[in-house]
Amino acid sequence: MPEFPALLWTDENIYCGCANTSDLYFSDTLIITSDAHAGTCFYIYVPYGRAGEVYVNDRKLRLDSLKFTELGEGAVFTYKL
Repeated sequence: MPEFPALLWTDENIYCGCANTSDLYFSDTLIITSDAHAGTCFYIYVPYGRAGEVYVNDRKLRLDSLKFTELGEGAVFTYKL
């Protein structure tokens, strides 16, 4: 697992057409950009103690309001576009 917040995967359906999706982490901020369709779920890994800020398509996420699953030394948050 990465030592910094990162996008792990999306639940896009290849039969409906995959979207361009990328992530960039710098200055304690994770920026995810995607042209995925509405309803796509993003799974974001955040190590404990490394929350920082997370943005998806310029929208700042409130991690404390998202569903999550603990995984190793962090948690995987689910965000639905």
